[in-house]
Amino acid sequence: MAESTSPVRGYARGILGLLKDRRFYPDELDFGGERSMPTTPGNVAQSITLRVFPVPASTTLSVSWPPLPAESEARLLVYDIYGQQWVREQIAPFENQRTLETAHLPVGVYFLVVSDKGKTLHQIKFSIQR
Repeated sequence: MAESTSPVRGYARGILGLLKDRRFYPDELDFGGERSMPTTPGNVAQSITLRVFPVPASTTLSVSWPPLPAESEARLLVYDIYGQQWVREQIAPFENQRTLETAHLPVGVYFLVVSDKGKTLHQIKFSIQR
């Protein structure tokens, strides 16, 4: 009874029509990927985000993030996909970039987090390959 007027078939065709020519990349899953903190200098909204490169990394990873307030107690944290913390470094006031040594990290997927006073400000996913 698969008639072309069946509501289920019509629904399925509608979904397939929406997905037509659409490629799916695993990075589109929400695993806490890139987050941004909007700012409004001069009433112009812009989005400044946490950035990492090269991805995949091998022995070093360059990280840059938006400027943080002088009174912040920010930390740079790296977790594996199981939640184990591998890196915990203090971020100095007005610092907005750093190069992390990643040679000690096993091959895999990691999450880099910039947090301030226990609150996550930015986070991004990256991988290590050798």
